[in-house]
Amino acid sequence: MGRGAPLSALSVLSALSALSALSACGGGGAAREGAELNPEARAAQERLGPILGEVTREKLLDRLAGYPLCGLTDPAQRANLRVTLSPVPAGVGGAEGEGWHVAEVECFFFGVQGLYQLVALHAPTGRALPLALEGAAPAPSADPSAPAQELRTPATSSGGRDELCGAPRFDAATGALVSVCKGNPEGSCGAYGAYALELSPAPRFRVQALRAQPCATPSLAAPEEWPPAR
Repeated sequence: MGRGAPLSALSVLSALSALSALSACGGGGAAREGAELNPEARAAQERLGPILGEVTREKLLDRLAGYPLCGLTDPAQRANLRVTLSPVPAGVGGAEGEGWHVAEVECFFFGVQGLYQLVALHAPTGRALPLALEGAAPAPSADPSAPAQELRTPATSSGGRDELCGAPRFDAATGALVSVCKGNPEGSCGAYGAYALELSPAPRFRVQALRAQPCATPSLAAPEEWPPAR
């Protein structure tokens, strides 16, 4: 969970595999379309009700009590999670009225990029809903003997949660989300994803474009110009 020194000899893909596996150790919890929560989180949201006053990191975490956010349920372990909250204007992503926020939760940061989970928060009702990422792939194996896999998407599904690799850029004014998961420290290979926020009927980020550059043939082209992912 914290920020470390830039990667050098350590492979970015190996780091991603290891951290995805560590994140999965927190257990289940659905983050698919429909954003089903564990009973403890549902009960917390019903008990706490609407968010009054400022929307804060602490109020978000209180409403996800017991939910394995970034694979973590222990409040002491979650204390170091970095959270960025972005208010979403009415109408963006199908939002009805004011009060929607998107939270980018930094699960890990390992030198050149991080691993993130995204949550939709509706202050007027106090509902916090993990966001699905359309096209998410199974998290890479942490087994060093497993065959290497090329990145096809920056989004992975781990322990029932969708997580995003890279340094995500979310534009609340449009609902657009972009991230590049680097396959090497130089960023000349990896996976690029562009998404659009959709809050209704089921909270998720819908795929707009997925592009991938194999690390066997690195390229100096911008990630937006990489070949379409297959």
